[in-house]
Amino acid sequence: MSLCGQNCTAEDDFPSTRVVDAVTKERTMAVPKKKTSKSKTRSRRASAWKLQTPPRSICPRCGNAKTPHTVCGSCGWYKDRVVVDV
Repeated sequence: MSLCGQNCTAEDDFPSTRVVDAVTKERTMAVPKKKTSKSKTRSRRASAWKLQTPPRSICPRCGNAKTPHTVCGSCGWYKDRVVVDV
């Protein structure tokens, strides 16, 4: 008679080994087949470095494009008053 108390095969004598095998199968991770080249790694990292166009607003006095919260370069106004003589 086997250790499991029933008519079991030799593999079933120790049911705890089946639990250990199931746990190790769950914890295995994917492994890359080949090394990732430096250029591939750097190009992937560089994709987050893209520059965005700066925001633009319109000067309420002259109507030219300017960056927000700065003095207008064409007329010198900021927040409804003359800041720079142009």
